[in-house]
Amino acid sequence: MEEKQKEYNGFWKQLGCILSVVVILTIVSIFIIGAYLLFNGF
Repeated sequence: MEEKQKEYNGFWKQLGCILSVVVILTIVSIFIIGAYLLFNGF
């Protein structure tokens, strides 16, 4: 039972890391696209 719990926690920790990386990349790309459009617009 203990082993199963450990694996489960590891899975969620990994999922959390992947999600935060995806969120950071999304925010960064939105900023880059926004800045690009702003510089092209004016």
